Amino acid sequence: MLREGYAREPDRWFLGCVTVRQVSEPDRDGFEAAYREFADGFRDGFELYDVIADNLVLERRSAAAYRAPGINSLALLAGSRTLFRRFLEHTGHGEPVRTAYDRIARLATGLSDRATAFQAGLPGPPADRIRRGLAHLRQLEQQAARLLVDEVATLPTILPAPADGR
Repeated sequence: MLREGYAREPDRWFLGCVTVRQVSEPDRDGFEAAYREFADGFRDGFELYDVIADNLVLERRSAAAYRAPGINSLALLAGSRTLFRRFLEHTGHGEPVRTAYDRIARLATGLSDRATAFQAGLPGPPADRIRRGLAHLRQLEQQAARLLVDEVATLPTILPAPADGR
């Protein structure tokens, strides 16, 4: 299957491999400073959810599921929210922030699955229900972002001390 896909569209496949290896200890102070700076300047209305919702039906008529930009964007959002939730487990963020992003990750993943099924023409919820879910997800993202940004301003450290004391 992989060879067939590559043979059909070689320009759409990744080629090569990169290896990453740790050559020094992490720059914890640099990370803290960059994280705080990012949070301090963070402004996002999460309008992408509206764009996905607006194009849901149009993309269903015009593109295969794996080529639909909205569906692909939603899948990337769901994955990134899941990874961010996992990252938060390694920070000093409190339970309200972690819970908010856990909820977002679960909802985004579920919506991604439902939107993909809709795109493929499979039985499932109608477009309006998916759109309402996307609007709700946008609101949750906005609330969680405000919560996170406010908490960053009050945390003495973002990353707890490593277990080995370094």
